[in-house]
Order: sequence, then structure tokens, then C-alpha cells
Amino acid sequence: MANEPFNNDADARDNAPSPVALPSLRAWLAGPGRPALLAALVALLAVAAVQGYKAHTQRQAREASRMLGLVRAPRQLEDIAERYAATPAGRIARLMLARALYDAGDYVRAQSIYQDFEQRNPKHPLKNTAILGRIHCMEAMGQAEEALAAYQAFLAAHSSDYLAPVASLGVARCLDRLGRGKEAQAVYEDFLAAHPDSPWSMEFEEALKHLQRQARRDLVSAL
Repeated sequence: MANEPFNNDADARDNAPSPVALPSLRAWLAGPGRPALLAALVALLAVAAVQGYKAHTQRQAREASRMLGLVRAPRQLEDIAERYAATPAGRIARLMLARALYDAGDYVRAQSIYQDFEQRNPKHPLKNTAILGRIHCMEAMGQAEEALAAYQAFLAAHSSDYLAPVASLGVARCLDRLGRGKEAQAVYEDFLAAHPDSPWSMEFEEALKHLQRQARRDLVSAL
């Protein structure tokens, strides 16, 4: 049987799209299909924008975390806090900056940063750290009455918080500064009696011993 020549024209015709398909698609796009297509394009662009934003914020978060591990000075912390304010590392940098300023004796600015953190991050897991940091600044600035009331308010609202012992220590310190040494001693003793196995026990024991030594010195001086 002789080989028949391959019919390219017939094959091309068989695989070609229907001559009716393209005109009807154009008609659909020009009519009712146009709004649907536009809506689909808008949805795709929105998804792409969200994905792009997520990638951008993730890169920012990684970069902020990396830089946070390299900081050596308050100025660097301030730079991270400003440049990456919306990232977790940026928020932590603000708390670290406030602590660094506190340690340097700049209580006014430290207090301002702690307060700003509270207001901007009402549901942050470290919000209570910022609250106590702000109260510490009040205490350091000699505002013993105000700090005492703030520590007591913190304890009333967060009695089971892991930072409650820090507030109790603050209450006792303020009482002592206000000349209410016996009340301060009672705070230390009550905590030790109620929480003998607390990891804060040593802090309370040392504070109580210091208070008792000071009371003895005051008694000797009065003789």
C-alpha cells in the first residue's frame, strides 16, 4: 500500500478553534461578561496586594529582629523602634529603650515611652510590663504617694499576674519612703508567709532584712 501524503491542511482545520467561538467570546466580554472580568481582576489584584504586604511585613519583622540582636546603645534601640514600629521587634525595642533611659536616670522620657506603649498596645502581652515601668519612673522621681496608689491599683486589677510580686515590692518601698515602715514590713512578711516557695522569696527576704537593719539604725540614732 502506497504511503499517502500527510495532509497538513486537514490536520490544521481539525485542530483550529471553532469559527463561532471567538466572536461569541468577544461579544460576551463586550456585554455582560465585562463587569465579571473586571471584578475578577480586582479580586486578583487585592490578593496580590495582601500577599505582597505580608511578605513586606515579614521581611521587616526579620530585619528588625536581626538588628535588635545587635544593639549596643539606646540610640540604636530608638532607631529600631522608629523604623520598625509596626513589628514585634520594634515594640520590644521601645520597652528596651525605656528601660535603658530609666537606667540612665532619664525618668521623664522613660515614663513617656512606657505610657505611649500602653496606649498604643492595649492588648500586648507585655502591656503590664510597661505599666509597672511607668510606675517605677514615678517612684524614682520621688512621687511616692502617686506611685503607691498606682502599685496598689495594679495589684487590685492583676493580683494573679506574674508581675504582681514586683508591684508588692513597690508598695512596700513606697510605704517605707513615706515613713510607714511597719506597714512596709507587713507587706514583706505577708508575702513570704503566703508564698514560701515563690521565686521572688529571696527578693522579699533581702528587702525585709534591709528594712529591719534600717529600723535598728534609726532606733540607735534616736537614743
